[in-house]
Amino acid sequence: MELMKNIRPKKWLFVLTLPLVLFLFNSSYSQCQIDIIQNDTAICFGDSVGLSININNSTNWIKVTNDDCYKLIETSQNEWYLNTKLEVLKSLNQGNTWSNTSWPLGVVRNNTSVVAGISHNGSRLVVGALDNGYYISTNGGGSYTQTGPTGFGCASNDIIALPTGTFLGTMTGFQRGIYRLINGSTNWTKQISFGADFYEFALYNNNIYASLSSANHPGGMYKSSDDGVSWTSIYSSTYQDNPRVIETVNDSLYFVTNAGDFHKINLLDNSVTFISNISGCDHPADLIVTPDNTIYVSDNEKIFYSQDFGNSWSTDTISGVTLFKKLSFIGNEIYVGSEAGLYKKSINSQLSCLWSTGDTTSSITVSPTQTT
Repeated sequence: MELMKNIRPKKWLFVLTLPLVLFLFNSSYSQCQIDIIQNDTAICFGDSVGLSININNSTNWIKVTNDDCYKLIETSQNEWYLNTKLEVLKSLNQGNTWSNTSWPLGVVRNNTSVVAGISHNGSRLVVGALDNGYYISTNGGGSYTQTGPTGFGCASNDIIALPTGTFLGTMTGFQRGIYRLINGSTNWTKQISFGADFYEFALYNNNIYASLSSANHPGGMYKSSDDGVSWTSIYSSTYQDNPRVIETVNDSLYFVTNAGDFHKINLLDNSVTFISNISGCDHPADLIVTPDNTIYVSDNEKIFYSQDFGNSWSTDTISGVTLFKKLSFIGNEIYVGSEAGLYKKSINSQLSCLWSTGDTTSSITVSPTQTT
């Protein structure tokens, strides 16, 4: 995920004064915040400095469905799937209406048969099933085929589709480990297994990362560079320090531990930096970074977000809603599953540009106006 792109503005006028900068932009927008990408005391007048302009247009959370659900995925612009506790739903109009697919299982136990893992590649939709491995559909949910390991406690927290067509799935229970399904096959092979459960995947530059997370066993972070065949440890931890939810951004991998500690791994040298503790985050469920560089973490009772790369955190709640689960970002909206349904909200849009100045101030107020 690329954090930022600089674009040279055309027919834009910047009036530079100190300490005020007037940015001439569409008058329909309210006041916005600028952050300087490059802050160099050697900058002189005429040098280019990149700016990120965040235009506040976020909305309140809107309920999309009433179903107790996990994660929303987009297979195409007009075909979405949502795994709920007892069904896999399908929408052909970007979530405006939903219909049941032909999910074959009823209640397995604990009033559920579906678990969090869901992914797709081409025509293949793969869904995790409680005690029943992975179910595959190749006809848009018209029918499913059971595959993979089965048994009490077998559940997939995450499934990822690789560019090669391979699927990787985590599995808990007595058959815990990472399982691999090659393109066109229905046979899953176990690639790696420990006493702890693998929880979540992240993909960057053809490398796959997996968090090994448990409150009772040593864990850490593992990496595969060969389509998930072999895995090596890049970070080791124990118990509450085990990484749970992860996300890659440029050359960094962010993760949150079982204790709510937010870390960054430099993927160039595998160095680990502790950034902050997310107070009140004791059961992280998912982590994503949106294009405006906001980091979101879902937890049992709250949604946490940071707009300064994890140095400080704020909370976002939905009245009466708990047990937040998986996060998704589609279009310009962020989605979160919960026991009370699927919710969405728009996020801040971002504009980047170049300007020239000798000022190295890191915080600048702008007042947009209309110009021709």
